[in-house]
Amino acid sequence: MTLAEIFVDRNTPPARVVRAGLTVLLDAILRREDCGVLVASPDQLSTLPAVRRAIEVEIQGLGGSLLYLSADSEPGPVRPHQPPAAGGRVPGSRSV
Repeated sequence: MTLAEIFVDRNTPPARVVRAGLTVLLDAILRREDCGVLVASPDQLSTLPAVRRAIEVEIQGLGGSLLYLSADSEPGPVRPHQPPAAGGRVPGSRSV
């Protein structure tokens, strides 16, 4: 997996689904094949489960894979947590 870009939404209320950084991220997913989105923890998307799930669905709907780094994440039907293998590579990932 190769880091292509970093997207940040600062000071965004957790209930807001439309976000500047998220909009750019979703556009980037559309432009790339086999794109993965690496998130430190589910709360990075939103602390509200319903909003977080809506964002996950948007990412998946555009063909993106969502990967959480935190060991305690529970992304539901989103791709399960996969810790990096030796060499820092996520199992099953390809460079983007």
